[in-house]
Amino acid sequence: VRVAVLPTAKAPSFVTSPTGEKTSLLEPADHPIVPNIVHYVWFGEHEPLRFHHFLSIRSAYMFIKPERILFHCDHKPTGKWWENALSSVPSLEIINHQPPQLIFGNEVILPEHQSDIARMQILMKHGGIYMDTDVIALRSFTPLRRYRFTMGLEYHGNPGRLNNGVIIATKDAEFLRIWYESYRDFTKREWDLHDSIVPYQLQFDYPKHVHVEERTLNWPSGKNLSLIYDEVYDWSDNYAMHLWYRLHEFDHNPHDIRRMNTTFGEIARLVYYGDAGLLQG
Repeated sequence: VRVAVLPTAKAPSFVTSPTGEKTSLLEPADHPIVPNIVHYVWFGEHEPLRFHHFLSIRSAYMFIKPERILFHCDHKPTGKWWENALSSVPSLEIINHQPPQLIFGNEVILPEHQSDIARMQILMKHGGIYMDTDVIALRSFTPLRRYRFTMGLEYHGNPGRLNNGVIIATKDAEFLRIWYESYRDFTKREWDLHDSIVPYQLQFDYPKHVHVEERTLNWPSGKNLSLIYDEVYDWSDNYAMHLWYRLHEFDHNPHDIRRMNTTFGEIARLVYYGDAGLLQG
């Protein structure tokens, strides 16, 4: 049973860069050139797959309709939601992948950095679509697969950021290679310089090698978390939504999402129940 919902919040207007200079000049091909393969990276032992992780995998299967979903991990996740993913997503495959320890001779210690590097290496080997496990796909990525390399804007600023929670690339994408080469001066003391700030800066130097989606992959950003968890945002144009779940205080489940009158409630119901509307009970 559908019940009344809150009015939707509108997206702000963006420009391609703070100066209005166009930085996303990569021309699309006349057909999809990125393999329709989805990649996840998971490093850690005895780590349970949580409900929102399951929703991510399920959404990729439902809306991207990939030929394969490759789950690159050093240890398989645990728990009922992992078992549900294995039983309900037939294209899900487990790929043994050890965390990278070095990048151009530079030591890599943090699991987050190991994942950042692994996803780039995986795309350079296979091509395809990389998604973080807190990204929910909302429609087909076929239009984006016409570009050799696509990332989404997180936010403009000094510094601004492109977010590597979704990367769509051919294995020989020039922007991917240039970005990877930037890790030659990686240091374990940094946090998000190479994974987010550097690609944002590189788009200004190599605009013909990158396609940037400004509002459809990483907006609302982590700075606007209330649009996801407290309000209802008009996500009809989104290819995906990054949940920024590590910034969220609560865990959710199939029962509490039924009457959750928020953006997260809508997209969680869409994936789990096949209906974004509020449900009784």
